[in-house]
Order: sequence, then structure tokens, then C-alpha cells
Amino acid sequence: MSNAPMMKSTSLREQKPLVAIAGIYGSYASDAVREYFGDDAALIEAKNFIEAVNKVKEGIARYCLLPIKNSIIGKISEAVKAVEGSELEQIGICRLEIRHCLAGIYNSHLTLIKEVVSHPAAIMQCSNFLESLGQVRFTDASDTATALQIVLAKGDPATACIVSHGFAERSGAKILAENIANHEVNWTQFEIFKLPE
Repeated sequence: MSNAPMMKSTSLREQKPLVAIAGIYGSYASDAVREYFGDDAALIEAKNFIEAVNKVKEGIARYCLLPIKNSIIGKISEAVKAVEGSELEQIGICRLEIRHCLAGIYNSHLTLIKEVVSHPAAIMQCSNFLESLGQVRFTDASDTATALQIVLAKGDPATACIVSHGFAERSGAKILAENIANHEVNWTQFEIFKLPE
């Protein structure tokens, strides 16, 4: 998945790392955790970037992984602000290829879509495609995996989400359009933080 070298410490693989992310399993952040730490990492889910940072400060997680910049939209300000001024130090980087798709429920169709749910950064990364849909309402979600859960729970064929292709397939969602980002090359740089020793 990654298209750039990752900085890793062998000590990260010696024990089961507890890693806080803003989001849930199936989000791009959870994919980055698996890519950087391996399959043994335990996810600590947080509602937002500040909560992920606080999970480390409170000793609930040893690390937090945050999306700091994206090749299409640049710096992800909310994540940068969450870690700025905290005592956490950056210890690693994981650059992850992002493959957005538009997904809905089984009887959804591209021509029916009136609402798109996703993380605001994903919406910005796919703005050209979303404009082509015409009059659509956007609803923010904490991450792309949560967006898919919202769409599946709502059960409305006029509601779709921007989500990773892999998670959409694993969840049984109907993929309405693939590779919908504004540019063919789309990656996010996640950075790993922890308290100083």
C-alpha cells in the first residue's frame, strides 16, 4: 500500500503496541497502523484528533497516529493543531496510498445520490467528482469507516459515502464509483507520536 519508505524502530514490534487513532477499524488510519506497526497492534479508537492525543497523554495508549498532510489538499490542520503544543514527540512516518470510492447500499445508484457522508478531508480530496453529481448535501463523519457505517445503518439508496475501496468491499457495500480523488496519485502522510521517555 505504501509508496514511500517508512521509518521504523525494531522496538515497536517487540510488544503489542497500543495505538490511538481518530476513527474506527476500517478507516485509513487503521490501515496505516497495520502498515507501520504490523498486525499485532491494538487500536484505541478516539472520536477526534484531540482525543487521540489525550489517550497517549493519559496513558491509555502508548502511541497515536495522525494524518498530517495529504498530496491533494496539503496540511490537515485539525490534526496538526491537536499535536502542536502537546508534549508528544514524533517518532515515525507512514505514507499511505489513498484509494477513495463512492459506496452505498445494495439498491443505490449514482443517479440517485442526494447526500454524501465522509470525513471533511476526503470530501475535499474528491471535490471534482462530487461537483459532477450536481446538487448533493455533504454530511461530515469522524472518519471514512464511520461514514460507511452511517450509510449502511440509514439504509437510504440516495445516501452514499466516500470510503476506502477495501473497507467498502469487506463491509458488503455497493461500490458506485472508483478512484474518485481529484488526482490519480493520492497519499496521506501519517505521523506517529508518543510521550518522551
